[in-house]
Amino acid sequence: MVVQEFGYKTSTETSYALQMLRSARALFPNDIEIQNATFYLKYNRARRGELGVGDIYKDVALMTCGQEETKLSKIINSEKATVIMSGSVT
Repeated sequence: MVVQEFGYKTSTETSYALQMLRSARALFPNDIEIQNATFYLKYNRARRGELGVGDIYKDVALMTCGQEETKLSKIINSEKATVIMSGSVT
């Protein structure tokens, strides 16, 4: 509703605007206005990850889309590049 109030109408526009809104603190970490913005932005903990290419990872437990538990080490293929993205919805 917020992004629509500011003129974003199509599904693509609203999706992009919402992504930018959710990422504002991570994209502009030194911007005082963004840091002191509304409650939603102030308590959004999104940030850029700290891992880099070749870093050692923690072998965490994961859930598959089929609701089965597995380990990160079981899905990483040493012969192919692996991208790890994580998030939380609360």
